[in-house]
Amino acid sequence: MNTQTLISELSFHQLSNLAMSRDGSGTIRTQDMGKVIACINDGLRTLHEEFTILQKVVHIRLFEHITTYHLVSRFADSQQPQPGVTQPYIIDHNRTPFKGDVNKITAVWDNLGRERVINDENDMRSVFVMGPDSITVPYPEKDVILFVHYNAKPQHVTMENLDEELDIPTNLVPALKAFVASQIFMSIGTNESVRMAQAYENQYVSMVRMLKASDALAESKFTPNQFEERGWV
Repeated sequence: MNTQTLISELSFHQLSNLAMSRDGSGTIRTQDMGKVIACINDGLRTLHEEFTILQKVVHIRLFEHITTYHLVSRFADSQQPQPGVTQPYIIDHNRTPFKGDVNKITAVWDNLGRERVINDENDMRSVFVMGPDSITVPYPEKDVILFVHYNAKPQHVTMENLDEELDIPTNLVPALKAFVASQIFMSIGTNESVRMAQAYENQYVSMVRMLKASDALAESKFTPNQFEERGWV
């Protein structure tokens, strides 16, 4: 589903009794589009934190004198030259550039087939993750490449990309609609709108709970190295 379709369905259903939807016309008033898009982006970010939706791998070229590697696009091969970057260490290509979209690092392997333990002071090959956008390697080895598996952030929705597909599977769309409706009604601030907001929030929480209980996204089925072995990353 693309964003334009989502907005149309919100106008027809969840937001149909609001002036912003032009009485359920399938559209949103121009002056309210910014608010709706902001709520959609909040919902996408929240769902990507709740579930493992989009997994990617970034390849890091280790240098013996560099111990901290920032997972931001300015250090990628495809973005060079960059001021102050003399040794780019993110291996990518112009046709598939690294976007700096790391939400959470989930596993680290190297090109010698070794899984790197995360945050273990007793293991000299351990890597340390203190945040989503950097990784520390206390003892970097020459000619070693790290494969950093991560949960990626969703693409940011703007007025310019409404026709592009949303970064969530179809079975999460109802939860996203409930999240957006909750945020929109809460922003209105009347007693009735607050009641509606709470109802949609409860609906969202219930949907998420049911999806997790049924393992609807098959999050428990594969480990990161299994994805790589199957050629999916």
